[in-house]
Amino acid sequence: MPFKKGNSGNPSGRPEGSKNKSYLDPSHWLQRADEEVQKSTNPAKRMEIVKWATELIMQKVPVLPATPGDSVGNAVAAQALITQAMEDQKQKLVDQLNADPSATADSD
Repeated sequence: MPFKKGNSGNPSGRPEGSKNKSYLDPSHWLQRADEEVQKSTNPAKRMEIVKWATELIMQKVPVLPATPGDSVGNAVAAQALITQAMEDQKQKLVDQLNADPSATADSD
């Protein structure tokens, strides 16, 4: 089934010019597959849809680490991202406090 741009008469697909990128997230496709399964009354057709969706979606899921070294590397990279996000949040709070004029007023 080819992708068709959505419009007011055809709500399926992403409307032309839309910034919505939900189609990049596997959960979007799982939801769409679930909707198709719910529409079908034929049990064989339901299983066919589930199998087809699983095969397509699983191709997009990152593979498990092949070695313990890969696993450790993934954990280290994740920890670095978490630490950076925490530091960015702290800096944002500091910047907000420094920008707030009532926080810097003299209490004389």
